Amino acid sequence: MRYAYVFLLMALLLPTALRAQAGRDLQALLHRVRAGEREEVARLLPSLQKTHKDKAGVLFLVALCEENAEKALDIYQRIVDEHAGSAWADDALHRLYQYSYAVGAYRTARTYRERMDKEYPRSPYASPSAAKAETEKDGEKQYSVQVGAFSKEKDAQRRIDQLKEKGYTAYMREKSVRGKTVYAVWLGIFPAYAQAQAFARKLKDQQGLDALVVRR
Repeated sequence: MRYAYVFLLMALLLPTALRAQAGRDLQALLHRVRAGEREEVARLLPSLQKTHKDKAGVLFLVALCEENAEKALDIYQRIVDEHAGSAWADDALHRLYQYSYAVGAYRTARTYRERMDKEYPRSPYASPSAAKAETEKDGEKQYSVQVGAFSKEKDAQRRIDQLKEKGYTAYMREKSVRGKTVYAVWLGIFPAYAQAQAFARKLKDQQGLDALVVRR
């Protein structure tokens, strides 16, 4: 009888435990926000703010779920100022740039862009020239993330335009495959394969894009 009670208790608690574990996967929650489940994710945030170790990641989710644009911007600025070394800092800085550009504050947007190139030259949001200069300075190997390869140049350019609308610095590379010219779309310049691979996973989680790490 006692064992039956234990199994019943486990059956009741297990779904809650699984949901709690899933709620701590920030990338999964980010994907849910982008899929339109903002309200559902917002309900998880109070407990995440108390327990999750990645404070910057949770703050980023809070900003995404915030309906008031001014409040969201304050949170992004807080991430940039207080968590400059986190993996979310360049994302937050890019959000600040996007908003400034969208409302016509071009001088402010340019300041954010310059800060991105200076402080996060290896970020996929930075200009290719900044990333290239950084990796060449250190004499490191270079990798990029390929998000498409097209037989027609116009199709590759269309993908680049779509990515640029989302704030990514995409560019085209011509390659010869079995004697035919292929137009590849690349993002970022990374000094290490692991960094490029991490960004490829990020693209999959955030944008639903299949990506391939390539050697430059």
